Amino acid sequence: MLRPVPPRVEENRGFEVGDVVDAFHLNGWWTGKVGRVVREEGEEEPRYVVKFAVPEHEIEFGKDRLRSHLDWNDGKWFCSRNGKAEELVNPGRWSCNCSHQ
Repeated sequence: MLRPVPPRVEENRGFEVGDVVDAFHLNGWWTGKVGRVVREEGEEEPRYVVKFAVPEHEIEFGKDRLRSHLDWNDGKWFCSRNGKAEELVNPGRWSCNCSHQ
């Protein structure tokens, strides 16, 4: 069985170190992990250095090129934030309930 297309997730906040994300790069979505958050003086939005395993490298992205990584498991979507996988809630809005403590 093929999994369905991932739903859109409302990104109401930025990302933190350790978050698993999909980054839009070279006309496709690539899974990586946020390794560093870069905050430049005078810039409103931070940038995120994403580490990729294959091939091993790092690339800096703005929030507009990132989305929460989603996994399809047992007929449900899960998001991964800071090493924790949590089920998506509010199917009508598809918001990620993953929070940082």
